[in-house]
Amino acid sequence: VRATELAWQAVESEFGLLSSSEVDTLLGARNANRAYAADLRKRGELLAALRKNGYVFPGFQFDHEAGAVRDWVAPLLVLAERYEWSAGGVILWMMAPTTYFDGGRPAVHVDDAQRLLDVANRACGIEG
Repeated sequence: VRATELAWQAVESEFGLLSSSEVDTLLGARNANRAYAADLRKRGELLAALRKNGYVFPGFQFDHEAGAVRDWVAPLLVLAERYEWSAGGVILWMMAPTTYFDGGRPAVHVDDAQRLLDVANRACGIEG
């Protein structure tokens, strides 16, 4: 339990765990649609985990400069569903060193969508 909590703290300190309203702002949702992040989460287009008082969204899934969700997020969630991985499990997997990235973490390879999805598919197949 402690290791898991430390992993969540690492996500928050390194990439941020954004609230729904912070995601709405980042993605440019208009005031009339402040539930945009929740809608994307429900449609399987955003990684989110229920923590304490609500859903949080790890910052590594966003291109902050473009104000957009990275293109690998939805396909990764489809893959996770196929292998019965929870969204929280995916988030923690993104933070864990893996031999598929020579000991690196998937979260630092977010700019290489195809490689990230290939690695996730191999990792899911082994652990799923």
